[in-house]
Amino acid sequence: MKKICFINGSPKTTESFSLYMIDYVSKALDASYEKPIMVNALKLLNAPNKENVFEKILSCTAIVVVFPLYIDSLPSSLLEMLESLDIYQKSHPVSSANTSCLYGLVNCGFIEGHQNINALKILENYAKAVKFKWCGGIGLGGGEMIRSTKDQIPLQSKMSLPIYHALCSLIESINELKVIPSESPVQFANHNFPKWLFMFMANRVWISSSKMNGITKKMLYAKPHTD
Repeated sequence: MKKICFINGSPKTTESFSLYMIDYVSKALDASYEKPIMVNALKLLNAPNKENVFEKILSCTAIVVVFPLYIDSLPSSLLEMLESLDIYQKSHPVSSANTSCLYGLVNCGFIEGHQNINALKILENYAKAVKFKWCGGIGLGGGEMIRSTKDQIPLQSKMSLPIYHALCSLIESINELKVIPSESPVQFANHNFPKWLFMFMANRVWISSSKMNGITKKMLYAKPHTD
């Protein structure tokens, strides 16, 4: 049977969108896969047995890296973990016949899914450097909105259909171990939702969260270093 590993690159310990996506995709895999190996990049960095985990990752037919966008890139903890995996692989080379297929699933707080393009390019370059087969990825916009409204706006609803179709494309590609079908090996998607309304709602959330932590709206807009 085929083996698959999901690498959770989110630094969040609970309720992360990355974890939600891993759960969604892993449940949709066909019966040709064994039970997925789940790896938390942040926890793995200080794990005493990380070499054993690296060995398990490299034994997988497919590797799916799931993470949030951090300043047009990957979270530093995920970058460090992937660098460590590269170092381990170079000292423990595997047969070229066992080359793993690498997929990426990245989300950002911006509503536009294409904001994730640089992060997916970084992952593509990593795949080439470590000699994984780059099979593409998808970049989702409004990640936190997708997670927090999953009960009110299901993925198969009209508003979420672009996201649903992108995920279906990723899942199908993983099941068949092929490159994601599109003009390039990456797809971008987000809600069918007006940007102005998204910004309005996001600002309300920030103001509400700040108030709960003793921060006023005036303090949020302060510019102490402009004088």
